[in-house]
Amino acid sequence: MPRIPSAGKNEPERVKQRIRRIHPFAFQLLGYLTWNNGGKFRAVLPEYKQYLNEYVYNKIWTELSEKDRKILYGISEANDDSVQAIKEQLQISGNEWSPYRQRLIRKGIVDGSHRGTLKLTLPLFGEFVKEKKCLKHNGNG
Repeated sequence: MPRIPSAGKNEPERVKQRIRRIHPFAFQLLGYLTWNNGGKFRAVLPEYKQYLNEYVYNKIWTELSEKDRKILYGISEANDDSVQAIKEQLQISGNEWSPYRQRLIRKGIVDGSHRGTLKLTLPLFGEFVKEKKCLKHNGNG
């Protein structure tokens, strides 16, 4: 899920619908945290992100190869979901790209169901990947 939708009357419902389709644990967690916080949806986002990072995303990250991570860095930093744009940014060929793309799809990390596009499927995972990249460049990850 790239971004939380802009504020609006039905904002929590739109976000919940998107998360529900993507990741059941994330949806349950968001509902639980929101309920415990008196329905204040925006107020729970930092805690929500922390839970996802600690209990889900760190585990996924440790099981990825360095090349998988490189692909995810490219996807998270791309200006659009275009496979061509991602491959150009990463300077990677089609032959080199395909096995990693397929592996990330099988793991449920990305969605490649629309020809020529590749999207992260996990809520706030793009932010997690960008943070990991910053830590890596600073020598902490």
